[in-house]
Amino acid sequence: MMPSMMDVLPNGEETGDFFAVDIGGTNFRVILVSLSEKRGEVARFEMEEFAIPEEYFSCHADRLFDLLADSLVTFAKRYGFSGNRTAPVGFCFSFPVDQTAVDAGTMIKLTKKFDNEGFVGSDPVQMLQRAILRFKAPFKVVALLNDSVGTLAGACYEDPNAKVGVILGTGTNACYVEQVANIATLAKGSTKRQTMVVNTEWGNFTAASLPITEVDREMDETTPNAGEYHFEKMVSGMYMGEVARRIILRLAEEAQLFGPSVPDELRVEWALSTPAMSKIVEDGSWTLSRTAQILAETLHLPPSRCTYSACSTVKAVCLMVSRRSAALVAACLAGLLCHIGRDGSNGAMQETTVAIDGGLFEHFDAYREFLSEYMEQMLGPEVAAKVQLKRIRDASSMGSAYLAAAVTASSE
Repeated sequence: MMPSMMDVLPNGEETGDFFAVDIGGTNFRVILVSLSEKRGEVARFEMEEFAIPEEYFSCHADRLFDLLADSLVTFAKRYGFSGNRTAPVGFCFSFPVDQTAVDAGTMIKLTKKFDNEGFVGSDPVQMLQRAILRFKAPFKVVALLNDSVGTLAGACYEDPNAKVGVILGTGTNACYVEQVANIATLAKGSTKRQTMVVNTEWGNFTAASLPITEVDREMDETTPNAGEYHFEKMVSGMYMGEVARRIILRLAEEAQLFGPSVPDELRVEWALSTPAMSKIVEDGSWTLSRTAQILAETLHLPPSRCTYSACSTVKAVCLMVSRRSAALVAACLAGLLCHIGRDGSNGAMQETTVAIDGGLFEHFDAYREFLSEYMEQMLGPEVAAKVQLKRIRDASSMGSAYLAAAVTASSE
């Protein structure tokens, strides 16, 4: 767990115009929010999403930051920003960073597709600020955060009960509001406030109690970060379909699931995506015709091999993988809620919001039901009824702008 250095969160009382830049994958976003005098009201929201050209994944980091700054400046002009004052910017930078202040940190390592010289060891805030200055633009980066902190901030602006932020998408992470006195790794005098957001980095969680299977280990060995991020590889959208494919392949090899021969496409790594797997889980037809169609499309199987028995087995595997993910996430969430005293153990039943963003949670309806089911099992129905799992769309982007507003307000 790592302190985010974010010791202030939005409360809906912030006003003014704020920008945000949000980068974490193959795209990035630029955002403008205008917060009105009315508490918790957004008077204006503008957002544009940009694809990152392929050459920017391997160019020098300065070129990538020039792209971000240029897009911010162009975006601001397009939406009428006069530039007669310095505008605060929140920077959502979803890469491993050793954060040393609300607006400072050191890049630890590159992830995803990025392989840029000049990144590791640098401060992403300073790099973006220098790029902005090269364009002679009136912006100041005031907040550095990752997507889980952005998700929490996105909820806090409207909901004072928000205490946990979660990403459930291609990857996974979570953050929560912690008492500063409980953060042992925080240098004395780092803040005068009583609470701070802590990044759990739970995607990289590994423990003897984590039910890692032989299939998990086999898949892990094929990944670029083998030996790391075991929890993420068991629960996130990047990997769930592949886990299911490997189990189905074993059944095809050892139990002739699709007949005497194994479909060639089934041997192809990543041939079964998590979105396809989710559709199989949610196939409610009596004949499992949707499952048969997906198998035909993804594995190029003829209809004669997509028998009801085979489809039923495939659905059971996909259901098992999905439920395992939801159960593990629920266990970690229950642990966090217990840690911060929101599990009813102190006798007080408090309303608590867990803000969640990410495609796995947003688009996989059955998954949301599984997660709620396991939360009730672990917390009990009375406590679970007080915990709202709240979907926050575009949370990291909105939250970045909200945090820029909160940081600005706290310094005035």
